[in-house]
Amino acid sequence: MAIMIPQKPIEIPEYSREDEMFSALGLLSDDYYIFHSFRIITSSEGKIYESETDFVIFNPQKGIMCIEAKAGVVKCEKDTWFYSSGIEMKHGGPYRQSDTNKWKLSKYFEKNGQIQLLKKCKLIHAVWFPSINRAALNQIQFTAAGERSLTLTYEALSEPKKYIDAIFSLNIMGQPDTCLTDSEIQKIINNVLCPSFELLPIATVELESKRIAFSKMLKEQSNILHFLEEQPYAVINGVAGTGKTLIGIEKARRHAENDDKVLFLCFNKYLCDHLKNTYHHKNIHYYTIDGFACSICNLSTPDYEELQYKIEQLFYSGEFPYKHIIIDEGQDFGQNRIEEANIIELLETVILGNEENPGSFYVFYD
Repeated sequence: MAIMIPQKPIEIPEYSREDEMFSALGLLSDDYYIFHSFRIITSSEGKIYESETDFVIFNPQKGIMCIEAKAGVVKCEKDTWFYSSGIEMKHGGPYRQSDTNKWKLSKYFEKNGQIQLLKKCKLIHAVWFPSINRAALNQIQFTAAGERSLTLTYEALSEPKKYIDAIFSLNIMGQPDTCLTDSEIQKIINNVLCPSFELLPIATVELESKRIAFSKMLKEQSNILHFLEEQPYAVINGVAGTGKTLIGIEKARRHAENDDKVLFLCFNKYLCDHLKNTYHHKNIHYYTIDGFACSICNLSTPDYEELQYKIEQLFYSGEFPYKHIIIDEGQDFGQNRIEEANIIELLETVILGNEENPGSFYVFYD
């Protein structure tokens, strides 16, 4: 199967038949890279210029092909191309448009510092008429506005390799035979056709974002925080996205700033890792329930009977390390192995049953 970028076709009108062409090109072998709706956006003198090529095909042994697709009835009169409705096509018709996009892609190579690669890679253009068969094409008297050998027809929907490779094999004046090294192939993919990048926010922006997030808390969230100041125990219910985790984090931070130790439990490992990295505080320990079991019992895999025993032991000896416990994603803690050991209820008892040093116990759930 060819490598399709994107993996599914861009949303397009059904009459364009590009979805059929996309599926057909997907049947090519995995040394073909297929880019659907390949866009190039450039700016010059304060203006933005955009171009779109219906399909760009890259084969490391054959080269790069820019394809303009035109379904339905197409007419050409005196070198002017028309749709079946009689409306004149933009850009001088499909062949000129495909050729123009080819040269824009060449300029894009240059912009990205890879123009030398085109001295070793064939770059050609073609037009695909999926509604016309080869026999009908052969009856057409082509003008300077078109070229039969650079044309794909209905048959390419079922045998794309045969017709794609036939165009790649053409000896075109000024175009080299493709001969790329592995590193050059990767440069074409990574630097021109499909660059990958990651936008990382700087630390000052992260801190400012947190400040803004807390300053914009909804009135209801602020009311809950004020309510919790007077309540050692609470169960907070809210639909996803209402800021429960944010409230829990702020409540944990306030306790931590008073030099109290806080245990913050959540069920999802990815959320736990995010909280550790984003809201780190020396007095707040973020764990999944499994991670907490392994940590406090010094085990590599969680054992909830052992965890139950360890919590009881620490409680009776007065050595339980946390004064406050906050549980997020409480709806997900209903696993049989956790419930059988009564872990949540035991933690609640440990916190709220400490008369000498009373703490708080909060559960947030969807």
